[in-house]
Amino acid sequence: MSSERRLREERDVIVIGSTSVVHTLAGHGLVDEYRLLVSPFVLGSGRTWFTAPGDLRLASAGQNGAAALLRYRTA
Repeated sequence: MSSERRLREERDVIVIGSTSVVHTLAGHGLVDEYRLLVSPFVLGSGRTWFTAPGDLRLASAGQNGAAALLRYRTA
């Protein structure tokens, strides 16, 4: 088993606020699931997280305080 595959099976990678890291991981096919904590307010601006949202499927949605916790799986 390759080291890349072993790492994917052993642990989750948590990325907070870095679109460049997310795009790099997704570009190498290393993202199986996105977990987004969405607050009811928006601050700032910048690049979008997803370039092809049609490739994602909503796996679950829940509430965490005032925020929504959304889980998307890659198609």
